[in-house]
Amino acid sequence: MNTQVMQRIILFIFAVAMVGCGPTGETTTTSNTSYEAESFSPDELRQKGLAIMPIQSDQGVEGFRRPFGNEINKTARSTLSNAEVITWEESQQIINDAGLVEDYRETIRSYEETSILNQEAVQQIGEAVGKRYLLVVTLGPPQQESEYVDEGVSVETRSVSAYGKVWDAAKGDIAWEGIATTATEGVPIFGQEVEGTTQSRAQRTSEALMRRVMGMNPL
Repeated sequence: MNTQVMQRIILFIFAVAMVGCGPTGETTTTSNTSYEAESFSPDELRQKGLAIMPIQSDQGVEGFRRPFGNEINKTARSTLSNAEVITWEESQQIINDAGLVEDYRETIRSYEETSILNQEAVQQIGEAVGKRYLLVVTLGPPQQESEYVDEGVSVETRSVSAYGKVWDAAKGDIAWEGIATTATEGVPIFGQEVEGTTQSRAQRTSEALMRRVMGMNPL
């Protein structure tokens, strides 16, 4: 067995023994910016404001959506000022009152299928929420991998990813795209699954994504 892998296993088991409960694991968060328009910058966000749009999620992460949304509200407001941020609950109420919920969902679906953003719909939504920049986040399905090591021992990795886009409502176009992923790695003990707490994963993932949006150093 690889010495480094064996050391990781021993540390994981020791941590479980110390806390006297289910399996713990090592949690890491990574992030990446895949696109950024030349005209987009943190100063633009501070000047024009930001609306966090209703969080979208695939099957299996519905229970993660609200904790993530609450954490990214807090992260955005700590990065910007309260006056410049519209929370996801506020934007959800606004687009619901304006009859734009289906337009919002269809704009996301259409972009995923065609890579073409509905300019008119984005401009209508931006006008309704009163902000030029709209942060749209989709939570991907949870991922789980097991790596067999030796003698019936395996290392399990569970992860969740947040895919973010910033819509520029003035242009009806994409200003920024990126992703943040939080993974917890550990050794299942007595058949129990390795889990990071939902709150911890939500906090880490939202902070990493928001730091990328703001052009700050990643976690």
